[in-house]
Amino acid sequence: MLNPFRYPFIYALLLWLVLFTDQAGKLVAKQLSAPRPLLGSHLVYGYFTNTGIGFGLTVPYPVIIAAVGVAIAGVLVWLIQSFRHKQIFLIWGLSLVCVGALSNLIDRLVYRRVIDYFNLFGWPVFNFADVLIIGGVILVLLSWLRPSAKKQPAEK
Repeated sequence: MLNPFRYPFIYALLLWLVLFTDQAGKLVAKQLSAPRPLLGSHLVYGYFTNTGIGFGLTVPYPVIIAAVGVAIAGVLVWLIQSFRHKQIFLIWGLSLVCVGALSNLIDRLVYRRVIDYFNLFGWPVFNFADVLIIGGVILVLLSWLRPSAKKQPAEK
């Protein structure tokens, strides 16, 4: 796996690319007149909004969500710097969570809601940022479960 501190330009470029991909997906979804099936009725691409938090849960004061998002992003950046000489899976996992949270935070600040564009099997709608967050959490969990990963320090 790419060591983010050995190749910082490529690391930053990849993170900006995934952020751009999610934001572009949201802009395209906003232009659709109706949802479009991608895999029959199993996966639908369309414009959906969410004023709450994950899985359609609502919160009475949306400004609290934005404030918590900013705080979480700050903590994640601090953690990434703190673990820079630790496990690469952990760094990438935290980075993906941070980029996903940042993309959804951009939506909250610009549109006062998160734009979702995927509907899979009728589950609550989601976007690529949500996939990044879930994928990042999985990488963090794997980094904690892999004994060999704990022995591999990241290179400077």
